[in-house]
Amino acid sequence: MRLIPVLTAASILSISAPAAAQEWTEFASLEDRFTCNFPGQPTVTETTWLSEFGAELPARVYAAEVGPSSYTVTVADYNHAERILVEKAGNCPPGAERCSGGGLTGEGYWRHDVRGALIYATWMFLQRDARITHLGYNFTDLVEGHQLHLTNDADQSRTAIYSNGFPAPPPVDY
Repeated sequence: MRLIPVLTAASILSISAPAAAQEWTEFASLEDRFTCNFPGQPTVTETTWLSEFGAELPARVYAAEVGPSSYTVTVADYNHAERILVEKAGNCPPGAERCSGGGLTGEGYWRHDVRGALIYATWMFLQRDARITHLGYNFTDLVEGHQLHLTNDADQSRTAIYSNGFPAPPPVDY
C-alpha cells in the first residue's frame, strides 16, 4: 500500500506583528518531518483538521509567543484521508457519483481532497476578517507553496502565512 506523505498540504506559518529581539532556535519535528525557526521551544497541541471534503484528520499545532507576537505551524496528517473518505462514501445513496468516485477522484473524492489540500488551507485563511495584501507562489527549502499576507481588520496587526505541502499522490491511470 502506498503512503501519502505526512505533510501533504496543511503546514501553515502564521506570524502576527514584529517580535522584539529574542533568541531564535531551529526546531525540528521528526514525527511531522519539518524544521523551522522558533523564538524558543514551541508548545505542541494535538487537534484535528477538517479537510475540504469532510475528513477529520489528526493535526498538531506548534506555537510560540514573544510579547504580542505569536508564531504557529499547523501540520495536518493526510495519511488517513483515503480511508476516512472511502468509509464516508459507504453511506451515500446508490448511484451517487461521489460514492463511486472513479479513477481520477477516488471514492469520497479522497484524491481531490489530498491534491487540493494546499489551496484549501490557503482558502481557509482568506475567510478571515482581514485585508489581503499579497497572495503569491513561493518555495522554502525547495518545497513549493502559497505565500499570503493579511492585515487584520480588528487591530491592524499583520499575518504572514506560508502554506506548503509535500508531493500529492502519484498520477492515476484511467
